[in-house]
Formats: sequence, C-alpha cells, structure tokens
Amino acid sequence: MLKEENKRQAADLAASQKELSEQRDKTESLLLQVERLKSLVENLDQNKEELIKRLQGASQEKRDEASDNAILQNDIANYKRDLLAKDQEIMDLKASIAGLDASLDEMQQDLDQKTEELVACKQKLEKQVFDFGNMQHQVSVIAGKEDDF
Repeated sequence: MLKEENKRQAADLAASQKELSEQRDKTESLLLQVERLKSLVENLDQNKEELIKRLQGASQEKRDEASDNAILQNDIANYKRDLLAKDQEIMDLKASIAGLDASLDEMQQDLDQKTEELVACKQKLEKQVFDFGNMQHQVSVIAGKEDDF
C-alpha cells in the first residue's frame, strides 16, 4: 500500500510538475503577450499623440485660412466700395466737364457775338471818321470860299 501510495504521489507529483510546467509556459506566453500589448498600447498612444498634434495643426491651419479668407473678403468689400466711390467721382467729374463744356460753348457764342458787334462798331466808327473827315474838308472848303469874299 505504501508503494501504491508512493506511486500515486509520484504520479500526482509528476502530474503537478507537468501542470506547473504548463502553467509556467502559459504564464510566460501570457507575459509575452502582455509585453507585446503594452508595446502596442505605447505605440498606439504615440500615434494618438502624433495624430492629435496633426489634427491641432490642421485645425489651426483651417482657422488661419478662415481668418485669411475673412480678411480677403473684407478687403474685396473695401475695394468694391472704393471702386463704387471712384465710379461716382468719375461720373461727377464727367458731369462737371459737361457743364464746363456747355459754359465754354455759351462763352464762345457770346465772344463770337461780341466780335461781330465789335467788327460792326469798328466799321461804323471808320465810316464816321471818314464822314467826319469829309465834313471837315467841306467846312474848310466853305470857310476858304468865305475868306475869298
């Protein structure tokens, strides 16, 4: 019986040692898996951080682009407003030029009329000077005849 008990204990011991060896192998395998998973998690965390930084950079670029776009839209609105003001100024200047042209035409007509009047007055004056000269001559002739008497 003791022998059997020893055999049974030896068999139990062998089974326990085998189970222990299997558990050690399993534990070792699990520890390797844990190490690989830790490494994977660490890599994922690094990738996550890198992606977060890239996302933040892209978000900042998008905000910057939106800000630049808003500035450009504001500049365009200002340029359009300036252009409309310049167009109005050009129209006002054209209207002023048209008014000045009309005034110039009116002044030219007045000048032409005054020139014609001046020519007519000059001709009238020359005729009067000629007539006065003739009258003086006639008076001299008459006065000379009276002296003869």
